[in-house]
Order: sequence, then structure tokens, then C-alpha cells
Amino acid sequence: MRTVHKNWRDVQRRAARGVCALCGGELYAGEQVRRLDGRTLCPCCARRRAGEARR
Repeated sequence: MRTVHKNWRDVQRRAARGVCALCGGELYAGEQVRRLDGRTLCPCCARRRAGEARR
């Protein structure tokens, strides 16, 4: 068995820049991020929260 070193072609995805406060998903540089109530959210969770607020 040999060691295989991974080469990340997309430099921005080498390390996460943050974490979504609701789902715990990793947020990378260049992705859209929303801040609601002082918390950082991924676009999916931000849409869900906006839908809940309209009800």
C-alpha cells in the first residue's frame, strides 16, 4: 500500500473559512455567506430562516 497525496486543484477549497451556525456545513472563500442575528449561515440555511420569518 502506498501513500497518495491529494492535490487540491481549487486553491480556495483547501481549508474552510468558517462554519454555518445552523447545519455545521463548511464555508469556503468565494461562497456566498449570510449573517443573520450575528450568526454566519450558508445560503441554504439562510433561505430556510427567511422562509420561517415570513410565516
